[in-house]
Amino acid sequence: MSVNFKETLDKKINYPRVLLCSGNPYLFRTTTIGYLYEISQVFPVILFVLPELASEMKELLKDKKLFPKLEAVVIGFKLTGINFWQLLKNNRKYKNLIKKTIYDYRPEIIISDTDANIYELYMMRYGKKIKATNICFQYSLQANEEKEDALWSYMTNAYLKVPVFLPFWLRMFFVKLKKYAGHFFYYYILPVLNGEKPFFGKSSFILREGGVGLRDADFVTGFTRRDKKLFLKNGVLENKIYILKHPMARRKTRDFFQKALSLNLKGSLSDRKILTIMFPMEKIGFKRGNLSLIDKENSQRNKINIISLISEALPDWKIFLKLHPAAIKEKNFEKIYDIYKIGKNIEITDPLDPADKYIQISKVVVGIPPSSTTLFSASIQCPGKIILSIDLEKELLGDLFINFEGVEYINNEKDLKKILNLIGENKYQKEKNKKRNDDFSDYFSDPVRFLEFIIKK
Repeated sequence: MSVNFKETLDKKINYPRVLLCSGNPYLFRTTTIGYLYEISQVFPVILFVLPELASEMKELLKDKKLFPKLEAVVIGFKLTGINFWQLLKNNRKYKNLIKKTIYDYRPEIIISDTDANIYELYMMRYGKKIKATNICFQYSLQANEEKEDALWSYMTNAYLKVPVFLPFWLRMFFVKLKKYAGHFFYYYILPVLNGEKPFFGKSSFILREGGVGLRDADFVTGFTRRDKKLFLKNGVLENKIYILKHPMARRKTRDFFQKALSLNLKGSLSDRKILTIMFPMEKIGFKRGNLSLIDKENSQRNKINIISLISEALPDWKIFLKLHPAAIKEKNFEKIYDIYKIGKNIEITDPLDPADKYIQISKVVVGIPPSSTTLFSASIQCPGKIILSIDLEKELLGDLFINFEGVEYINNEKDLKKILNLIGENKYQKEKNKKRNDDFSDYFSDPVRFLEFIIKK
């Protein structure tokens, strides 16, 4: 099951040690482990992961046949879902562990998904001190417009986390004030408390500005030319940006995902009448254009309408509502079952179930606003599947997949009914992907070739 990346070996290159960092358990399963599999065939690798990593992933990493040059796995501290005081308490531990990892293993190349989070900030800073090359590999789909993403976040907080009796402009003021205070604390106070210089830079994941590649990254990779354009729009220098497709886009690595993650299934896909809806946990939404509020009641009504249309059009199909993992944090998330289980053919999943397993067993995968990046994962995990992005209310952040290869965007009920009927009658024809010329100087077919290029460069 090994990939022939060794065919790319250049005997003139001394393959240096790589430190691969993964700060998101979901992205580790869908993306990082693919990069690790490919790179560890040739390069010695140290993997830095957070403790939230699933036990099955930890067991998989012990397989030397899959990861022959994985030298060590360093487990960090919990970073997701922690509060202000926990972050403050663990700040020194983060720094000391990163510093120890860098100086113990002395990697010459450091790879992460961003250069704007606390782990990566310390990691790349200490990497610079030992003259390592810092690279940000794209791990997930970028939003169309960062300003829209930031606006959506601010407005959601203004409606849900600030007293409603205050004027909206004042609520937005308090939300932005809190965001800027959080930005200052994160990028200035935390490092100073550790005796370090502040993390100066244009990007901020707290303010949702700037994105990747504007701090200590020497190079960044994007999945497509669309991603390169977004990097350029955010201010990343063009000579730092390269194209490297998602690991699942490479057939042999996709085979690895399917075998290693137990995604292989028997039987014909065309006979499997299963549809999965990637169900978001956002309680409200906003109209594009005038930014008018879609309140909890209307947001719930809109979701029920979409589920009903699908259930009625495909009565003999199994329909899964794949809950986002954030559902487990809801105080009474069990109520979701009462509200949305509106048909006998509907089953609501455990929020902690991996999305990729439902993608694999489904003939159709559906996303509803705000646009789920899981649809992108589905389009490369299983290119032949029917993937629908439904945006009937034309919501802010609902149009990510307009003109997106492999995903059909639907923004009115008439078209949705028509497509569902075609699916039910087994007459739906997915538009064939157009062949693209990727033979450019900034395009690389796999991460090994890209890293070889960086070493020579």
